[in-house]
Amino acid sequence: MTQSVQTQGSPVGSFPNLQAAEAALNALKEANFSTEQFSVVPGAPPLADTKAKTNAKAGAITGTVLGGLVGFILGFIALGAGIPGFDPVPSLLGLVLAGSGVGAASMSLAAAMTGVNVRKDDEAAAIAQTI
Repeated sequence: MTQSVQTQGSPVGSFPNLQAAEAALNALKEANFSTEQFSVVPGAPPLADTKAKTNAKAGAITGTVLGGLVGFILGFIALGAGIPGFDPVPSLLGLVLAGSGVGAASMSLAAAMTGVNVRKDDEAAAIAQTI
């Protein structure tokens, strides 16, 4: 379904797929509109067509390693501080595990958000070539 909206003297169209958008672009070109008179902005792709899942996996691995390293360093700092009642081995292990968990969760979320609008295929490049 094609939608058209009038906003401040500029029509805006929304198209369900690449073929419909290409047909509209061709119609504009045939009506002697120059490419400076219109622009094409692709919509957000469906989540399954993006790199969000791939990026999240890589972010989880990176976050686990970096979080574990930070936990290990904080554990040694606490060990060297001579905190009374600080049992070194369980506390160090707990800090490493906590750091790994927090790192994995935060880095996978951040990485997934960076890939949510990046398409897996070259459909965006195809849109740019039609202009």
